[in-house]
Amino acid sequence: MKPSEYLVERLAVSGLPDVKPFLADRMEASAIEEYLPFGFDMLDEWVAVERTIALKAKHVAEDRICGFALTAKPMAGRDQTHVMIMIDPGDRRKGLGSLMDAACVEFFDIPGIKTQAVVTENNPGATAFVEARGYKMIDKNYKMSREPEAFEPVEVEGFSFEAYRGGDPDTNAAIADQNRRLYANERLAYFTAPEEVEKIFESPGRVILLARLEETQEIAGFVDLTKEAFVCNLGVARKFWGTGLAHELSRRTIAMGAELGADRVRSYVRAKNAASIRMQKRVGMEIDETVYHYERDQAAL
Repeated sequence: MKPSEYLVERLAVSGLPDVKPFLADRMEASAIEEYLPFGFDMLDEWVAVERTIALKAKHVAEDRICGFALTAKPMAGRDQTHVMIMIDPGDRRKGLGSLMDAACVEFFDIPGIKTQAVVTENNPGATAFVEARGYKMIDKNYKMSREPEAFEPVEVEGFSFEAYRGGDPDTNAAIADQNRRLYANERLAYFTAPEEVEKIFESPGRVILLARLEETQEIAGFVDLTKEAFVCNLGVARKFWGTGLAHELSRRTIAMGAELGADRVRSYVRAKNAASIRMQKRVGMEIDETVYHYERDQAAL
């Protein structure tokens, strides 16, 4: 690659109309399904978020878009972020992916930052790229899904359920606290501050299914669900395991998928979480694909 052959620059929301045709016309359907499973509307939501950093690559001589990357500044108190890079098939193996990867790191420029990427089992090119860029595999997940179904709710003695859509600081704080407890021994807790909880409701259709202990109103478990019925997070406090709560939250998630009009209910489950996999299968979820989770310390570059 000649140094001046490609230009990588920051992309604003106003520039998305130029990028979407590139993604639709030049990227493989499998890549779009992997990274944008709910369509291009996801881009509008992501790029509009203040922390998000979107980049586009342009072939200077031919005046065409040939690459797109998405990353974000870490949430407060975190030391990791994610990177997604998509390159025109005709421009691969020319160093453009490495150029965009390096640009992502330069934009957030935080010492000690760890970047993460996900690769599906059937994408050897992406696997070779992330490994060449210094990423190491740290985890294996399963993509699981099923068709929605309007299950009738089942009462679980001692618990109440609600569909929460934000707006209550006390509830946000309780959800964040529960999430910290659920992921006490992990670096990848989904959100750990009340403001992070409220922030997710800026995405249209976002809902958290809450289970509360009726006597005290303590949050016993929750499911964070997008408008496309993608399960971002499902957890039940350890002291309530074995009560049937996780099963009923899972059933209500399938039913909420029908209410949202989604074609499938989808989730990621860690391959080593046998209990969660069993629970997902109990409500009809099936493993569709294996996804590998990679991480790289900035010092590896």
